[in-house]
Amino acid sequence: EELLAVVNALTASEFLRWAGIFTHFSTADEPDTTLTKLQHDKFIRFLRFLKNQGIELPTVHMSNTAAAIAFPEFSADMIRLGIGLYGLYPSAYIKQLHLVKLEPALSLKARIAYVKTMRTEPRTISYGATYIAEPDEVIATLPVGYADGYSRALSNRGFVLHRGRRVPVVGRVTMDLIMVSLGESEGKQGEEVVIYGQQKGAEISVDEVAEMLNTINYEVVSTLSRRIPRFYIRDDEIFKVSTPVMYV
Repeated sequence: EELLAVVNALTASEFLRWAGIFTHFSTADEPDTTLTKLQHDKFIRFLRFLKNQGIELPTVHMSNTAAAIAFPEFSADMIRLGIGLYGLYPSAYIKQLHLVKLEPALSLKARIAYVKTMRTEPRTISYGATYIAEPDEVIATLPVGYADGYSRALSNRGFVLHRGRRVPVVGRVTMDLIMVSLGESEGKQGEEVVIYGQQKGAEISVDEVAEMLNTINYEVVSTLSRRIPRFYIRDDEIFKVSTPVMYV
């Protein structure tokens, strides 16, 4: 009855147009499908009720990424592909179904801003002196920090890729910078380092970082801030660069 009242009000309004009706599945990415199926059945009953009242339905859409993969029969007129557009699975369960192969569309990279080799004595790194670099250890500074969306919780826990090799984040993640230990390997200012993504056959995935932070991949990518320039690539070439922080 409430639904019918809303639809009638929309139909009678000279200011509003009823373009679509949808539901959003809350558990489509989980192994237990009971609630998803109940939600689908209830929504279909609502639609059938409206049809029985002689109402012509607008565009009907239900499926988010998880439902689009696991329940293709629920697709209706449209789907709402969310995190799947970025080549990320909405949950480990959906990935394990092996129904669709997704490839990550995003990499996070930085260039080494500074390299310093510890010479004669151990030196502490970053705020709180939580890491001590040993003599001959090479420390590289990267211009990315928690203000860019790289979590402070990755202090002394995270990794980046340097020349295809995993190297650890050492010391506290600061607002604008992180430090990584290259061990006794060389590093050069301006050299590319991969924070999320692949380099020379090695990979640090967004899912791995999310698990380390005890969260979901959605949070890892959505916290990337407007300070980070976006490079759009097509056919292995950059065709657009966007620096959102420069726009008001």
